[in-house]
Amino acid sequence: MLAVTDGPRYTDLRRLLLQAFAPRALAGVVDRVRELIGRLLDEGDLVTPWFSSPNFDETVFAEPDRFDLARTPNKHLPLGYGRHFCLGASLGRVEINSMLEGLRDRVRGINLTAAGKPIYSNFLSGMSSLPVALKR
Repeated sequence: MLAVTDGPRYTDLRRLLLQAFAPRALAGVVDRVRELIGRLLDEGDLVTPWFSSPNFDETVFAEPDRFDLARTPNKHLPLGYGRHFCLGASLGRVEINSMLEGLRDRVRGINLTAAGKPIYSNFLSGMSSLPVALKR
């Protein structure tokens, strides 16, 4: 059971939701000849960066495959970067904060009651359903 009133855990949960349920990948076209990680890309090549890849970078994280909400530094790119930063990022943060604050004010805990049904998609991540019981 996760207590949603716990300060640091609340922050970690908010970070997890932003990271876990952001878009997975977005295809693009190379605009000019360039090199990427030792490989030459030609103008017009199709590329599909996976936004979660930096979260598993062994040059950045000692244990990249270990699930750790408190991992630092935790520079992840699920909402993009620079000119490609998600226009809806602020709205997404407001929605997550509103949901978590509403739960915090009304619920003492959440228990998973059955396995969730994941969404299988190259673009979206998340669950189509996730049965839980709320402890009031």
